[in-house]
Amino acid sequence: MVIINGPPVSAVQNRVEGCETEFKKHPDIKILSANQNAKGSREGGLEVMTSLLAANPKIDGVFAINDPTAIGADLAAKQAQRSEFFIVGVDGSPDGEEALKRKNSLFVATPAQDPQVMAAKAVEIGYDILQGKTGADRAGTDPGDDDRQNNVSSYKGWTVNKRNPAHNRSADCALRLTNMTARSSDHGTERHYCRRQHAGRSCPPDRAVAGARLAGGNCP
Repeated sequence: MVIINGPPVSAVQNRVEGCETEFKKHPDIKILSANQNAKGSREGGLEVMTSLLAANPKIDGVFAINDPTAIGADLAAKQAQRSEFFIVGVDGSPDGEEALKRKNSLFVATPAQDPQVMAAKAVEIGYDILQGKTGADRAGTDPGDDDRQNNVSSYKGWTVNKRNPAHNRSADCALRLTNMTARSSDHGTERHYCRRQHAGRSCPPDRAVAGARLAGGNCP
């Protein structure tokens, strides 16, 4: 097995550590490489995978830290005319979704995340921290959808890619909160009230988001 690593940030490190931990439960699995940094990009995935293919005459599987890296690795395999292995990414991104649909793609699966829902949750947690709520710095995790070649047709995709214009202002509200501390001015403390959507549920109508700069005014 090959793990194509990425930038030294916590999300990448956690993915690699989780993968290695699971592999250790299976003594018959040998990790051929786990320290090559493809920089989280398609170009990096192509470059690193090209090198790994030259160094390893047989590979059974590839875990890439995100979809762009996985797509680059798939391209490297095609250029080298290698097809004995499968490739798994992470993100469930639009590009990853398209790659899963391609004929003869070695890219076979990608656990999905939803950036917009995650951003909204982060804003909610940040607000709770400012309010002094205990445990507000901890968020639950959701494994998301397991997007594979055999179920990609039923995959709903990222929220940000499927919202319609009628929802734009509510979505922008969650994405454009830039300052959650009260701002004083000659007219006193500026406050905005936002009924923004958080993972399918609305904020309480009376929740104040202090100092939030919302495009086009307050959310409806």
